Amino acid sequence: MLVSNLLRVGITFFSDANIFLNQSFSISFLELIIGIVATTMYVILIASIGYIIGMLVQLSKLFVIIIPSLFIALTMGSANPSMEYIVAFYSKETSLFLFALKVLITISILFAGAIFISNRMEVRR
Repeated sequence: MLVSNLLRVGITFFSDANIFLNQSFSISFLELIIGIVATTMYVILIASIGYIIGMLVQLSKLFVIIIPSLFIALTMGSANPSMEYIVAFYSKETSLFLFALKVLITISILFAGAIFISNRMEVRR
């Protein structure tokens, strides 16, 4: 959302096209805030996925092989497009409230799982 404004300024300065000076290409303040909130939610979701993967790898080095294999299997299966459904579950949501609810529930589950895994890995003396 923020880079789109920078891109418009760059195109205005470096090309002769004045189509970006038209008001129809500007976004409102509310749209900007919604975009920033949605982007923040996506970043936190991806960070929580990375955190739980890191906890699983610390639990067992076997997950270094299992997790990429599972990711490849989910993306390669054309008969069962599982990864497509997972991505569409989050990206096709039109309501910010429902999107935030989905992401917050998923984040809570992932962080709870990571906490559960990390509690089992206490340092033994």
